[in-house]
Amino acid sequence: MDFLQIYESFSKDLEKIGKKHRNLPPHLDHQDVVSEMTAHLWKSWKQGELEHKTKSYILQSCQFRALNYLRGQRAKISSVCLDISRDGEERSLEEAIPGLSSYFTDDVEDKLTVEAVKDCDLTVGERRVLELCLQGYKVREIGRELSISHVRVIKIRKNIRSKLEARASDILH
Repeated sequence: MDFLQIYESFSKDLEKIGKKHRNLPPHLDHQDVVSEMTAHLWKSWKQGELEHKTKSYILQSCQFRALNYLRGQRAKISSVCLDISRDGEERSLEEAIPGLSSYFTDDVEDKLTVEAVKDCDLTVGERRVLELCLQGYKVREIGRELSISHVRVIKIRKNIRSKLEARASDILH
């Protein structure tokens, strides 16, 4: 079987899997995930690894490749300072791109809210779970990352929620 036939039989499934990933880093969209899975499919086909494999096995290997790809992309995100010149001139990025400051001001306010949440008397474990939640990890992924069960992750998230609700009621009263 040639690769075009294989791709045609898997393309709709790869699209569905790609669209399931909702918490993507800002520089990616679901097409990037689909492209990564397609590249994995092609490489596996080229190396003859697809012979005698079921469709579900192949799709699962593509999905695992996508998850590993996304984990690697989360680490590659870098920040930019708006006050420092990026083009060798005296202009800052904020001056070079009009209207940019309001976009980043909203983002800064969101980050300050997250920092206030982190200061809510959370334990070290709760902070680690919260950070992974904010990075878009799913419950089972957090469990694997921290070497704890997904049930424990759910309990920790419940504790975090309780502390946040208590903090909110303190602030509002």
